[in-house]
Amino acid sequence: MHPTALPHRARLQHHTVRERNGFLFAWYAPDGTSPTWEIPGTDHARVRPTAAWSTEVSTYAQEIIENTLDYRRLPVLHHVAVEELDPPQTQGPLLRMRLHLGPDRPRVLRESVKADHTFLMAGLGYLRVEFPLPALGLVSYLWAMHTPAAPRRTRMLVATACTDIHQQATPEASLPRRGLHRAFAHAMLRTAVGKVHQDLRIWNTKRYEPRPRLAASDAAMSPYLTAPGSAGQRARGQRQVSHFSRLRLRGHQVHR
Repeated sequence: MHPTALPHRARLQHHTVRERNGFLFAWYAPDGTSPTWEIPGTDHARVRPTAAWSTEVSTYAQEIIENTLDYRRLPVLHHVAVEELDPPQTQGPLLRMRLHLGPDRPRVLRESVKADHTFLMAGLGYLRVEFPLPALGLVSYLWAMHTPAAPRRTRMLVATACTDIHQQATPEASLPRRGLHRAFAHAMLRTAVGKVHQDLRIWNTKRYEPRPRLAASDAAMSPYLTAPGSAGQRARGQRQVSHFSRLRLRGHQVHR
């Protein structure tokens, strides 16, 4: 065959790519259609993760995102006190809610260390949590990305960042402030990974129930998972769902 000749049936498939806060996402659609929704950006567009951790989980990506909605388990499993500020609200493949979270013990910290957490879930594998710390002039971000790796196997990435609440005119904060941002992001990652390890014991040993029963408090889960273009339709064939899949975290080494 001539080196310049192409096989008659050769095709090059193109995927729409988006960047959000240093993450690269590719839109996958079985029929080749363009994205029908977008991953919302953050108010601090320049913020990038400075700490990350990754592992592989024996579960579907959908079940990880459902786990976020099951926040009433937090006091029991993670010893985290929870107060619902804004209940889960769905908008197609997006879901937003706001919770007041803090350590459940010791008692002296239960009220004094609580902070407002704003949750955004987008599609099958995107979770972002934002919580401001006005006393320190900081705002922190946590991302959890869930990418199908094999049947009932999901690659999970947790990443964190911290920046000043009030955006500066200069591209970067001062050196001491950048050090504070990094230190807080790493501390937040260690806390988050500790909670994830508690969930891993359940995900990696659970029994799959094809027709699970939802509690009354899980009502917001159904419209989010069954909305047109949402990831929840994965149950009838994971590779047949149109969704954004994370490609990589730009310029960052992931610690496993």
